[in-house]
Amino acid sequence: MRLLRMSWLVAVPTALVAAWLLVQDRLPEPEPRLRRYLPHGADDVPAMVRSAHVLWNATPDHHDSEEVLRFIHVLAERLNDDAWRAVSAPVHFALNQHGQAVGVQELATKVLTAVLPRTVRAGSTEELIALVDLANSNKPLSTRVNGYLDLAMNRPDAPGRFEDAWQGRVVAACIRAGDHHRAIRYLSRLPEWSAAPGSQGWAWREAAEACRNASGGSVEIARVIRAWQACNDSPLGRSCVQPSLEDCVLNLVGRTRATQDLPSAVELFVRSGGEPGAEKFWHRILFRACPAVVKDQSRAAETAAIVRGFTAEWGRPDVEYEFWMRAGELAWRWSSNLPDKAVPFYERAIRASQTDAERVQAVRSTVFQLRRIPDADRALALASAAVKDVSDPVHRKELDSLVQDLTKERDKAAPEAKAPPRKDPGDARDLSERTKDLLTRLLAEKGPEREVRILKEILRHLEREILK
Repeated sequence: MRLLRMSWLVAVPTALVAAWLLVQDRLPEPEPRLRRYLPHGADDVPAMVRSAHVLWNATPDHHDSEEVLRFIHVLAERLNDDAWRAVSAPVHFALNQHGQAVGVQELATKVLTAVLPRTVRAGSTEELIALVDLANSNKPLSTRVNGYLDLAMNRPDAPGRFEDAWQGRVVAACIRAGDHHRAIRYLSRLPEWSAAPGSQGWAWREAAEACRNASGGSVEIARVIRAWQACNDSPLGRSCVQPSLEDCVLNLVGRTRATQDLPSAVELFVRSGGEPGAEKFWHRILFRACPAVVKDQSRAAETAAIVRGFTAEWGRPDVEYEFWMRAGELAWRWSSNLPDKAVPFYERAIRASQTDAERVQAVRSTVFQLRRIPDADRALALASAAVKDVSDPVHRKELDSLVQDLTKERDKAAPEAKAPPRKDPGDARDLSERTKDLLTRLLAEKGPEREVRILKEILRHLEREILK
């Protein structure tokens, strides 16, 4: 009996080891050159999906193009549609990076042939945008990509909303990728969707033509706003078409000196105030312009003029205060080691504040940054001036306490500490001259009273910018 029990102890582990070895023999071995991307073989789908995200960093300088393309080919052949959606973005990024490498054109064409059907069958808008970019930037592969995109426009779809059809996603991708000529060409093949005024396809065609004209130097602001408003009820229109229309105006903000032949964003604003949907359109423009102003403060003068005009046109002083507070917070977050970048934005917020609570909040934010510079004299002067404009006893007491603390800090500060020089208001002066010329022309043409009123308000704001 004892020998029998001992034989079982030996036989069972031996059988398990033999079974494990047998299974290992049947598992596919990854190609030696692809072990970096397929450490567990080509049948382990979760591992392949995880490995695919390495492609975000697979630049030609650090990864072999042939290895990357072979890995993409394995993904296209092995993954199902759900897994493909998880890796499609890094795949198209890497394909765009390595598809034009020297010596791999034949392999790149083979890989693209495997990838494109996946995009046709289960592609997202982001994939289509990547394909449009690939078609316009990678000449060796552009013919094949263009052929597949043209084929997609002839693919039958069930009747329904334009954006739910494959053709709608292709057109939206073309508009967002900036290929407006392609979008217009495809829409011309779809008269059943784009011919009827007021239909979704018609609105997208208006948007594509407005974007095309704007890229050529002719910004038809009324047409831009009408097309933007028409896309407001469509999820795909809001994510792809509306941002492209907004770019027509955003590309002009802060470019006054460099593009004398183009209308300034201020001029477009003044001329568009009467359009239905203009308030929502320009509110969105201001929201997107805020980060751009933080990154490039040369845009601040013209953006401030539009913010002031928005407040005067639609009676929204809250927008001006919130805009500059947000700009200050972004500047602090992005350049935490440079406190002087946030100070000009918070100072504008102080001037735009409408209530004592807003004024105290803006003053505290400004003083906080000035203390970090440090600039005790400037912080004390700003807080002392703000006390005079506060009437609420609670907020006034709060500022009085702040002034006392700043006075103590100023007395302890080194006498040689001085405030940094203020920025030259050249941008505001240049914009002021152009706005005066516009106002003169408008008065000579006996233009609308509303536009004259808005321009005068913007001019008063610019003169304060120059004198401050």
